[in-house]
Amino acid sequence: VWGRDLYQQATGLIADGDTAQALRMTQFLWNSQYESTGQTFPRYSPVGGSTDGELGCCEQLDQDGFAILLAWMTGLTDAGTYAKINGRREPYCERRPQHDRTLGGAVP
Repeated sequence: VWGRDLYQQATGLIADGDTAQALRMTQFLWNSQYESTGQTFPRYSPVGGSTDGELGCCEQLDQDGFAILLAWMTGLTDAGTYAKINGRREPYCERRPQHDRTLGGAVP
């Protein structure tokens, strides 16, 4: 499963009114694909679970951003998910550019 593809499919389901399936897809991102040890999302992972050798490499901003947007759009606001989201925010704030039009400048 590629995170950005899952995002596109889930937003299409939301637009069509199937928010329950979009929520399940978002839960998959945060509960199965999210790597808690590195607080990252791989580019892709197998549907049935994964081992480190099966994960797509290379952290990318859209992998994080799309998962965060889907959590917000589907109402996935439990404390556990919020803690993961907050963990994803920190690396971008640490590398915060000084320009106000960037993600680093927009995140408090």
